[in-house]
Amino acid sequence: MRYLQLFFSIIVTLALAGCEAYLAEQDQDYAGRCDEELLQGLEDIPRLYLGAPPNDPQPWETNASVLRDSIAFDDGQAIIELKDSESKRFRESHGYREALTAGQFETAMHMLYSRGVEIIDVHNTFGAVEVLMNRDKVFELYDHPMVDYIDFPLEFGLGWNLPKE
Repeated sequence: MRYLQLFFSIIVTLALAGCEAYLAEQDQDYAGRCDEELLQGLEDIPRLYLGAPPNDPQPWETNASVLRDSIAFDDGQAIIELKDSESKRFRESHGYREALTAGQFETAMHMLYSRGVEIIDVHNTFGAVEVLMNRDKVFELYDHPMVDYIDFPLEFGLGWNLPKE
């Protein structure tokens, strides 16, 4: 009987250790925390129609190397539009920016921070952040499911000029 109790004790301990390891693995990408001041005032962002994107994508929209060089030219400054990992990208949704809850926006910001991307400013009404980053981070973020679009500051939003908040 004593061996049976010991056996079950070991099984339960291993199961709990496995669960903790799994949860730690799931959270490791977002372990870093953004400056709490940046997270103040985040709001849910409704689905927005911004107009159809141009028929022909720009070179930096289809080639991460071109985008990296553009960001390097701007000393690592970029604009990153964030999205829910399950949402379509702007170009794939025929001119719509899909809805983004405040919680999804915050999670995406933590993801950027945990990857060494410095968030300078937040455009809450649009779900975008201004950042400073190593130009090679483009390769890591270009196809990330929480990134809708990466652009260099002068071309952000296909010409839209967003007010600072």
